[in-house]
Amino acid sequence: MKKLIFLTNIPAPYRHHLFNKIAKRYPNSLFVFSLLNEPDRSWGNKYNDIDYNYLILSKSKNTKMKRFNYKIIFILLRYANKDTVFFIGSFGSINGKLVILLSKIIKYKYVIWSDGEIFKQLNKNIFDKKCKSYNYADAIVVPGNKGKRYFEKFGVKPEKIFNSYFSHDVYEYKKFYNEKSFYRSKIRKKLNISEDDLVMITVSRFLDLKRLEDLRDALSILENNSNKYYRMNLILIGDGEHNKPVYEMIKKSRNIDIHWIKAVRYSNIPEYYAASDFMVFPSEGDIWGLVVNEALSMGLPVICTNIIGASKLVQDGHNGFIVPPRSPIIIAEKIQYLYNYPEILSYMSLNASSIYKRWNSDMAIDSIEKLIKYLEER
Repeated sequence: MKKLIFLTNIPAPYRHHLFNKIAKRYPNSLFVFSLLNEPDRSWGNKYNDIDYNYLILSKSKNTKMKRFNYKIIFILLRYANKDTVFFIGSFGSINGKLVILLSKIIKYKYVIWSDGEIFKQLNKNIFDKKCKSYNYADAIVVPGNKGKRYFEKFGVKPEKIFNSYFSHDVYEYKKFYNEKSFYRSKIRKKLNISEDDLVMITVSRFLDLKRLEDLRDALSILENNSNKYYRMNLILIGDGEHNKPVYEMIKKSRNIDIHWIKAVRYSNIPEYYAASDFMVFPSEGDIWGLVVNEALSMGLPVICTNIIGASKLVQDGHNGFIVPPRSPIIIAEKIQYLYNYPEILSYMSLNASSIYKRWNSDMAIDSIEKLIKYLEER
C-alpha cells in the first residue's frame, strides 16, 4: 500500500477531519507541519485525539517559514520508502524545494497539494520558473475548476491535475444546524440583536483581494437609498492588513448595526452562522472560498462573486446569488431583495442546507485514490 506523507504549514482545523479520513484509508500516512499553529487556525486541544502520525517541525511563530529545518532530512531517511508519495503544500520555500530535489534524486513521487494560488500578473522570469516547477511534479491536487485552469496556464497536462474537493466537516456542521435555534438565540443575545432583525455575515481574512470595500459601498447604497427606517445587522468575523473599509463602514453606518469580532475559534464559528440569515462574500481572490461551503451547510444563502471557485456551489436564485466582481450596486440590490421578501429568504435557506449531501470530504478521498491509481499506472 502507498505511504502518503503530507507536508503543510499548520494543522488547520478545517483539515482535521480530512486527515483523519485519509489516515484510515492509508494507515501508513504521516502528516508533517512546519509550524505549531496560528492564533485563529489551530486544532486546539485535539492533538491528543488524533488517530494518525504527525510531526511538528517548529514551535516558532515565524510564519514566513523560510528557514531550513534539518528535520526534513530525518523524515526523508526514516519514514520514506519506494512506495512513498509526498504531498507538498504550503511548507516553506526552502524546505519544500529540498523535498522536491531529494524526491527526484531518490525517485520518490511528489505531488503539489495546493489550496490554490491567487490569479495575478507574473513577469516572464517567474512564469518560466513556475512552468518548470509545476511540470516536474508527478501530479497536482487543487480545489475546483478555477485551480485547474490556473495550473493549465503553466502547461500542466489536464490529466495530471486532480480535484481536492475542498470541504469542511459537513457532519460536524450538521450537529450545529440541528441546534440552530439554540445558537441563534445565544449569539443574538450576546450581540444584543433582536430575534426579528435581519442579519448578514462575512467571515474572512481581511486582505485587499477580499474586496471589503465592495461590501462597504453596498451598505452605503442601502443607507442612502432607503425610504424608510429598517433594522439590519452585519456580523464581521476576521481581521488583517486590509481593515480600513471596516472602520469606514462602522463610522458611516446609521441604520445597519455592525458587530466586528476580530477573532473566533474555528470550532465556534458555526454558532455565528446560526445567528445569521445570509452571507455576503465579495472576494475576487479566493481560488475556492471554504466559508461558502460552511455558510450554505448552516442554511445561509450566499451572495458571492462569480470568479471564486466555490461559486459553483451557489445556484443563482435557488440558494444564493452570484454577482460580478466589484459590483456593490448589485450586492446592495440582492441584500435589499432578501430584506423585502423574507419568504424567499426562507425558501433559499432550506435549499442551502442540503449542500452537505452533495459536497463533502468523501469526494476528496475518492479523488486521492484516483490520483494514486494514476501514479501507479505511469
